[in-house]
Amino acid sequence: PVRCAERIRMIESIPTSQWVNVPELVEAHGRHVLAFWKLRAVSLDADNRGGLDAFTEAVVDVVQENVDMTALITKGMTDLYRDSDEEMIDPAYVDNFLNTFLLNRLGSNVLLKQYLAVVSPEGFGFGMYNEQTGEGIVDPECDVARLCRETARSVGQMSKKETEQMPPPITVEAFSASESDRSHNGMSTSPTFSFIPPALGYILRELLKNSCRATVDACRGLPRGEVRRRPISVTVSADDSRMMICVADRGGGIPFDRVENVWSYLHSTTRKKWEEDSAFNNDDDPTELAGYGIGLPMSRLYARYLGGDLNLISLPGYGTHAYVFLPRLSSDQIETFPEQHRPDFQVDCGGQSGCHKPEFVL
Repeated sequence: PVRCAERIRMIESIPTSQWVNVPELVEAHGRHVLAFWKLRAVSLDADNRGGLDAFTEAVVDVVQENVDMTALITKGMTDLYRDSDEEMIDPAYVDNFLNTFLLNRLGSNVLLKQYLAVVSPEGFGFGMYNEQTGEGIVDPECDVARLCRETARSVGQMSKKETEQMPPPITVEAFSASESDRSHNGMSTSPTFSFIPPALGYILRELLKNSCRATVDACRGLPRGEVRRRPISVTVSADDSRMMICVADRGGGIPFDRVENVWSYLHSTTRKKWEEDSAFNNDDDPTELAGYGIGLPMSRLYARYLGGDLNLISLPGYGTHAYVFLPRLSSDQIETFPEQHRPDFQVDCGGQSGCHKPEFVL
């Protein structure tokens, strides 16, 4: 309820009264108020297992009723920016607001999904339970290379369906400098670490979607088969303390003066639909190849939420390299989210200022 209340306060603190004229923001505000009261109204009745059943029911309702919240609040803030005549509602404010709001919501969602996965093996139909380990949404032995290959196959099929041509090949290689990743014969094995597979899968899917689309677009008008000669490479590398994933393509890159635009929620190549595009969605394939303009900033939030980061290096005329850095030690995998009652709180958590690392550890 505390985090829900923080998001209610964020909406109510938007520095213009015009937000009440934006249907999506009014809807988001109303849903948060309802969710707050559902969670607070749970009775700790000893006859009802101390309120556990009532609390579980409330959590299920809150999760189901807000599955599209990311898209809803993003569209609301985008419309507010486009329609507002207030100078303070500028791109920097919108991006800072959404980074903070969505990072706060991400933390709530992880905790709620972990709870549901633990109290029920089926996770109440949310598809987050780890059947092999019984660890809820966390896989203590997440095989990054295998997840990369599974995601690459899925994105390749998506690319073929959307573009009606063969997608660029996607290769996956894994390396490790850690002795713990060596087999009995001394050969290096695929590095594993404790992580939330749907979150990592979301990041990989967004990066590979962008690379596939850029490569296909760069090859339009070129001799047939050129796209097959521009493979996308995924390299997984690890040592004892960190994991790194590099996704490299030959899709022509991004002009230097536009690289920062990809991190803005106001920057989009296409917005055909507004629907939830999240690692915590039930839909196995909720996105189009082109994306809705929030994939990269959301991917960076996922990475930063557990102490990692996502960076891009563009080589205009050649391609783009994306680097995902993630802590491998469980002691370093502590959630980062904005704590708004701190005196040094700042809205922008892009550089981690105004954020702190509390209780949820993988």
